[in-house]
Amino acid sequence: MNQDWSRGQRVLIAAAATAAATALWLTGDRSAGSLAPILLSIGAATAVAWLVPSRPVVAFGILFLVATLSRWTLETSLGNMRLEQPAIVAGFVALLLSPSRLDLRRLRPLWPIGVSFGLYLACLGLSSVLFAPDRADSLRMTFWTGLSISGGVLGFLLLARGSERVTEWICVSGQVQALAGIVCAVLFFTLGPVLVAGSDPAPGISLAVSPLPKLFGLSWEPNIYASLLAAIVIFGFDKLLSRGRIADKILVPVMAVAIALGVTRGAYFGLAAGLVVYALFAAAPRRLWARRTVARVGIRGAVVTGSLLVGLVVASVLMRGGRPPTKPLDFSQPGWGRAAIPVAPAQPGSTGGTAVTPAAPVVVVIPPPDTIAFRLARVPDALDDLSHSLLIGLGANSFGQRHTDVSQNAPDHLAILALAAVYESGVLGAAGLAVGFGLVLWMLFKSTRRRTNRGTIAAYAGAVVCLLVAYQATNALNFSLIWLLTGAGLAAATEPVDPSEGLSEPLPG
Repeated sequence: MNQDWSRGQRVLIAAAATAAATALWLTGDRSAGSLAPILLSIGAATAVAWLVPSRPVVAFGILFLVATLSRWTLETSLGNMRLEQPAIVAGFVALLLSPSRLDLRRLRPLWPIGVSFGLYLACLGLSSVLFAPDRADSLRMTFWTGLSISGGVLGFLLLARGSERVTEWICVSGQVQALAGIVCAVLFFTLGPVLVAGSDPAPGISLAVSPLPKLFGLSWEPNIYASLLAAIVIFGFDKLLSRGRIADKILVPVMAVAIALGVTRGAYFGLAAGLVVYALFAAAPRRLWARRTVARVGIRGAVVTGSLLVGLVVASVLMRGGRPPTKPLDFSQPGWGRAAIPVAPAQPGSTGGTAVTPAAPVVVVIPPPDTIAFRLARVPDALDDLSHSLLIGLGANSFGQRHTDVSQNAPDHLAILALAAVYESGVLGAAGLAVGFGLVLWMLFKSTRRRTNRGTIAAYAGAVVCLLVAYQATNALNFSLIWLLTGAGLAAATEPVDPSEGLSEPLPG
């Protein structure tokens, strides 16, 4: 039975949270603008620690929600830190001190997975020490990646006693991201890029002055935004097949529209792969699907596909860049306008005593980058570097330490997950990573053959595959999202099932 903290322990938690927030502000950027992410991060950490012994599912939900807000970071003396990372640390401390400790023996069946991911992390750290030009930066990235991986362990421990309602929190996180993204897109459509010098071109919009703007909402960048929503759409698809609430059924169309606004091909491929895996895992106990099952899956699949197509049409309207300033709803007065940014204002003047009519502002529309060519152009340099340490790689985040992106005058990066994994941790580390995720999917697949909640487990499998596919267009393993979903999925696959819960099969034969 769950217990709660004593009054003295609650006071201690509050005091620790206050001290942590103060320390982060004093050691980082002391501006007033840095207070908001600090308070959000420490507030989430406090809530997680507070709820661990009594409401672990809610604690995980808060942890996952704050992990999706990847746009903001905390500046520390050790570099930028993700908002959810203090909550991960607080969660582990709370578990160790909790009056209702969990049975750690539940982790024993997962040791092959832990060894595989541990091999990846070990290669990452060793190569960072031996080969990285900036050893401190690479070790810092290795530490942050390890902390994110440990978030999956924390998620498993929190949900080991029961995870039947955690998908509701996951879906709420998707709704927050989708609605915030749609609001940003509507603002961009009605108001356009910001014209004030030094300001962001548009809130939540990447490449705002190009012909192909992309939405990132509250996420780090468009790939992370769209792939996150694509993964959560699979949980919504599972609810479409079950007797969920009306709000749950609205989730899929809204989020599909929001995914399209991200204009990210990787997320589209990820969503397709995730839905295929979901269907295969959910139907694992059956050799042949019943005709009614096939019809239901087809109808729901058509809903998802149709919503995504509608989103693409909406995106073509809301996310158009380089529009002339004479369109309707033109707020081109100081600060805003539905046009490309004028980079050179009109200059009045005179020549020989004759007044000169001010010249029209110079308008620059940035062409959209060829992202595929960008990624492929880095492959030869990466393979050439790898010849120096093919076995364990060259260190975390080290490609940018060796190469510069001349177009941005900034450190370069590898935006292909498979290549980045081999480059940073070598063939040995990448193999450990691949085997680890393979074992995760195999465990989820086996559990669907003997459990009544196979629809939920299949949704976790589909979400993990979705992110792995989408991350081939970026490199986001240092983010906590995929690890939190992995831990939650394993908890759902291994928790004891109470027959009285009445969990229904999402794909009735």
